[in-house]
Amino acid sequence: MKWSIYQLLTFSLIVLFMWFLEYINQKGTNPTSSGEWTAVNSTYMTFLTVALVITLFYLIFLFEAKKDNSLLDRSLWKVMPTICIVAGIVSVILFLIGGTFGPIMEW
Repeated sequence: MKWSIYQLLTFSLIVLFMWFLEYINQKGTNPTSSGEWTAVNSTYMTFLTVALVITLFYLIFLFEAKKDNSLLDRSLWKVMPTICIVAGIVSVILFLIGGTFGPIMEW
């Protein structure tokens, strides 16, 4: 039960952080300087945002692994590498087809 509460708190932190980023974006508090040439205002803030979100998702999976009756103990996880490889190959094929015949070609 303790790990489920930690997971819920971590998920709440993700939701709160995403709301905070949206709030900052709506208020327009990110001034752009004329000397910058990239679309991203601060590469450090982008890095820290991505790192924080990945770390919070890592914590969710870590807390799940610490549970006694974990979802990660199911038999599905033994075949998950095969499922991921097949899904990746299908995604690449669909992307190539979309680039050749679909709306991606319109760029």
